[in-house]
Amino acid sequence: MAAADVQDSPVIPVTYFNVLQRSIAVIELRDRRSAGDRLVRWCFLHDLEVALYNNGGANGAVHRLLARESLSLTIFCVKKACIAEGTVTATELGAIIKIFQEQLPLESRGRVRMASLIPLPVTAQVCKAYGRSPRSTAWLEAFSQPVPRLWEVQREAEANAENLEWDPLLEDEMQELQEEEVSLDSELKASYVQFKEREVDEQVSRSYTLERIPPALEQALKAYKDHRIAPINRMRNGSACVELTVDSDRSTTLRFLGWLHREHGVTANLKGVFGAANLGQRVEAFVAFLRERECKYATCANYVSALVNVASFIYETEEVEAHESPTALEQILNLRVQCEKEAKQDHLWKTKDPHFIDFEKAQQARARAIEECQAYSGGDHKKKFQLVKDCLVLSFLTCQPYFN
Repeated sequence: MAAADVQDSPVIPVTYFNVLQRSIAVIELRDRRSAGDRLVRWCFLHDLEVALYNNGGANGAVHRLLARESLSLTIFCVKKACIAEGTVTATELGAIIKIFQEQLPLESRGRVRMASLIPLPVTAQVCKAYGRSPRSTAWLEAFSQPVPRLWEVQREAEANAENLEWDPLLEDEMQELQEEEVSLDSELKASYVQFKEREVDEQVSRSYTLERIPPALEQALKAYKDHRIAPINRMRNGSACVELTVDSDRSTTLRFLGWLHREHGVTANLKGVFGAANLGQRVEAFVAFLRERECKYATCANYVSALVNVASFIYETEEVEAHESPTALEQILNLRVQCEKEAKQDHLWKTKDPHFIDFEKAQQARARAIEECQAYSGGDHKKKFQLVKDCLVLSFLTCQPYFN
C-alpha cells in the first residue's frame, strides 16, 4: 500500500501511511544514542499498539512483546530531558510532539509531553512475534515488509477450504513451515551435533586465548555456567547441559575475545561483545580468520555454536543494543548453519578409505564375478553358492540407481 501523503515539519520529514483506515506517521530522525549517528525511520509506539491490539495504545502490550523478544532498548523515549542529553534538539522535540499530537484524539492532545518511537524495521519483528492476524499482516503489507511464507500458505489454504478445494502440495508445505516455525533458533541450538576437531586447528585458535581474564569477565563466565547447568531455570530457553559443554564454550569464548582484543583492540566484556549489534560481523570475521589459517569448517562450526550459546545467554538475561532484522543472534545462527553445511561437504571429499573402490571398478568386479560364476562347472556346492552370492550382492550394489 503506497504512502498516503508526504510532508515536512520544520526539521522532521514525515510520511503518512494508511494501515486499516488509520493514518500512521513515519518520521526521519538521527539516532544519536549510539555511535554512527544514523538516520533512522521511526513510527510512534502508540500507533503500532493501536494497529495490532485495537486498543487505546496505553496498556503496554507492545512493551511486553518487545521485552519478550529482547528488543526493549530499540524504543526511543523522546522527552525534554533528551535535549540536555544531546539526543534531540528543542526544535526536533517540538516537531515530534506536534506530529504525535495530530495522531491522537482531541481530548488527549493537550496532555502530551513525551513520545515513544520505535524503528520501522523493528516493527516488522514485532508483527512476526505477535503472530498472524489481519492486523499484523496489514501492517507488514502497508510498509512493504515481507510477509512470512507460512502466513501466505495458510491464507491460500483457507481460501481453498472456502472453495471446497484441497491442495496436497500446499498442505505439505504448510506442515513443513509449521515445523520450522517452532522456535527455530531453539531448535538450531538444541539440534547441533559437534564435529571432531583437528589438533592443528586447536593449536591455531589456542594461540589467541585471552591470557589475563578480568574479574568482571570471570564473574560473567561463572554466571553463564550457572545459567547453563542449572536443572531448572526460568530464563533459559532449553534444557540444562553438562559442565563439559560449558567448559568448551568458555574456552572458545576466551579465544574469540582474545582474538578481538589482539586484532581489533576490543575490550573483553561478555555483555559488551555478545550484546552488540555488530556481533554477527565480528563472528564472521573470526571465521574468515580461522579459514585463512586453514582451519576446517568443522572446527569453525563448533566455535560458532559455542558463541551462539553465549550470545543466547546474553539475550536471555540482559537488555541488548537496538538491533535491526536479522538480529545479531540470528546472524551467527546463519553462520553456524552455513559452516555446518560446508563441514558436511568437506566430509564427503575427505581422504578415502584404503579399501575404497570407485563405481567403475565396482562394475568391473560385478562383470568378473558373473564370468567366474558362469565359467564354474565343478561339483563343489559351497563354492557355487559363494559365486552366486557374489554375483547377487555385486549386482544389487551396482545395478540399482546410484545415489551420491
